[in-house]
Amino acid sequence: MRIAFTGAPGGALVCERSQIVRVLKACLGVALALSLALAASGCGGGCPVHRLLFGSKKAEVAQAPGPQTQCPIMGGKIDRKLFVDYEGKRIYVCCSDCVPKVKQDPAKYVKQLEDAGVVLEKAPAAKP
Repeated sequence: MRIAFTGAPGGALVCERSQIVRVLKACLGVALALSLALAASGCGGGCPVHRLLFGSKKAEVAQAPGPQTQCPIMGGKIDRKLFVDYEGKRIYVCCSDCVPKVKQDPAKYVKQLEDAGVVLEKAPAAKP
């Protein structure tokens, strides 16, 4: 079976049905491979791919009670080098993009984490 696509530059584009099926299968294979790779990454939503696909939406990952392990903004694994200290408590985040968001309203994130049973580390006392 031949399929004609009108409106193509230079007139109609004619393709065999089998050619179209092969291209569609290849596209679906690539989409499936990307989906599986993304799911297997286990980033919890804090990676650049998730931010690109979903914007600044936080991944819906619940933080278990105990020490903080997940970013309150993106839900990703925390980076212990990135944090905001607020009223003697340390709030860790997953990436540098999350630091200014926590700084805008640190009380909100302290409450959110503590309400979930997260025990925040004490921030070191400021040197005089």
